Amino acid sequence: MARPRGAARAPSLRTRVAAEAARLLAMHDGGDPAAARRKAALRLGARDERDLPGASEIEAALAEHRRLFGGGAGAARLRHLREAALEALGFFAAFSPRLAGPVLDGTAGEHDPVQVHVHADDGGEVLRALDALGVRGDQRGRRYELADGTPVDATLLAFEAGGVPFEVAILPRHALHQPPRSRVDRRPQARASVGELRALLAGDGAVG
Repeated sequence: MARPRGAARAPSLRTRVAAEAARLLAMHDGGDPAAARRKAALRLGARDERDLPGASEIEAALAEHRRLFGGGAGAARLRHLREAALEALGFFAAFSPRLAGPVLDGTAGEHDPVQVHVHADDGGEVLRALDALGVRGDQRGRRYELADGTPVDATLLAFEAGGVPFEVAILPRHALHQPPRSRVDRRPQARASVGELRALLAGDGAVG
């Protein structure tokens, strides 16, 4: 039977999986996008790889979900987080810092930290720079896979400054040109330098 002219086309399974993953992430105010995608695919019976959305699709769905239903950081809060990120990137200038994650892509929830990647072959330099400011963060290890497929073990620092939560990953120098892959679709993560973040704040364009 032909679809009536003007009738809305039903969303594809891939779109529905992205929307469900976004709903799960919003409900838990963050979390693991890869786990949310797996759970959404299971609930909707998506077994074909072609029906699994990529990280950018889930990010777009999450931004739309928060726009429609609230629960996101809000425009003013997001700008505040990005301004805090710009200040942090300035502080870490010696370590070629990059902003990544929800604060960059605009999907940050109320409790999402500002994710900063810094690059140093001696992670102690970063720790000493923070120690000089009296910043004591919680440390843990995390394994990343770089864009070229190389696995690296990084130190992750979680701390709060000026009421803003931060998560700083200390990556080796060569990771500056090999961004870590997304845990969702294994594509290189989007990251922003100081100049790119300034442009984003000024409304001069999006960062890719």
